[in-house]
Amino acid sequence: MKGIGFKKLFCECFSDSREWADWFFASVYSPEQELSMGADGSADGKPVSGLLLQDYAFKYAGSMLNIGYICCAGTAPEARGRGMMSMLMKKALQTARKRGMAAVTLIPASDHLYFFYDKFGFATVFYLIPLRFTSLHPFVEQEGVFECKPTHEILNSLETPRNGCVCHTPQQFNRIMEDLAMEGGYAVATRDSEGNRAIAFATADNESITVRTIMATEDRTALGALMKIREHFGPLEMTAWIPPRGDHSPLRSRGMMRITDVTSILSALAHRESGLKRLIRVRDRLLPANCGLYHIHDGRVQMTALPADAPLPEGIRTDLDVTPDVLARILFSNPHIGEIFNIPTTQPMLPLMLE
Repeated sequence: MKGIGFKKLFCECFSDSREWADWFFASVYSPEQELSMGADGSADGKPVSGLLLQDYAFKYAGSMLNIGYICCAGTAPEARGRGMMSMLMKKALQTARKRGMAAVTLIPASDHLYFFYDKFGFATVFYLIPLRFTSLHPFVEQEGVFECKPTHEILNSLETPRNGCVCHTPQQFNRIMEDLAMEGGYAVATRDSEGNRAIAFATADNESITVRTIMATEDRTALGALMKIREHFGPLEMTAWIPPRGDHSPLRSRGMMRITDVTSILSALAHRESGLKRLIRVRDRLLPANCGLYHIHDGRVQMTALPADAPLPEGIRTDLDVTPDVLARILFSNPHIGEIFNIPTTQPMLPLMLE
């Protein structure tokens, strides 16, 4: 029943159009992504609760890590209140670790769900800055900036150098463009003679434009892209979601991360920061394989298993004693937080996910 049953469940839980659902299950869905549960709690029969666990690449500390992305999580109305989604979330974390995913990410569909995912060790680490322009904002022509076709090569050239960024494959880029077209959206790229680039993806309704992602090597090409979006949609209010800048700009929550393989995350950091020396204890009640002491030194990580409730060996003092969500909040945060803990940090980015 995989695929057909999950599609019926999806249509029952979400308000997306039939056209979009047909496209999604023909072009994006695969049986390997599906984790679902029947009314009796088994994986057999008609699913009444389910989610998809998708594969993505994540650039962190100079390494390209495999991470998961949870989407389409829903339970049929008649099966709600039984804890089925909680069981599936635990299964998704276990599955992610078995598949070699260093972490799992997601974008809560509503604000109250942030509290639900908190219970499973997810931390809100993805933020954006909403940059607002009135309908009368005078975008000025950027001399020497030219429009060009948005391509995966341009997107990849902007994602890959950025520390803490989800990176998309050519196939994922094509799905993004198809999804945007069904929404009546618009994608634009710009360049200049010095090799600077920008790419932006926007949607609009009758009152406003939302630039859901804009990435650029410098401001002029970014402003050129915003001007082209305004020309395309007309004189409407516009909000551009831009990445955090490490300053005091107001941030909006974008998504969450759950570390599923602590060794993979810390090894990437240790490899880049060869002079870093830290002893970190991690307590993880949902994924006991993460429980232990992590000794970071000489560009590598040595992990000694230690149950969450076990006392520290005599004479051992840790620099950090944390759960996975606290570790994520430290590592993927403003540089000023890193200064407090004397550990390198980065503000990550979760662009262009099919929600």
